[in-house]
Amino acid sequence: MNFVKNVGFVDQVVRAMLVIDVVAAYLMGFLAGFGAFLAAIAAVTLVGSCLTAHCPLYMILGYTTRQEYGDRRQ
Repeated sequence: MNFVKNVGFVDQVVRAMLVIDVVAAYLMGFLAGFGAFLAAIAAVTLVGSCLTAHCPLYMILGYTTRQEYGDRRQ
């Protein structure tokens, strides 16, 4: 399976901050029960997309936040 990197650096940072927010909300007691379960699933998904720089939803929509710096001639 070909994973095209379509998640940019800023997008990765925002996703990582959301994961930190979910973990902090759980540890402070704001999330419990089924809501915590759903938030954990979302957090795991966000961590996966951060680590691989690939978002399946972006691929389906044909969207990317990644900039290519390959051949930039002036």
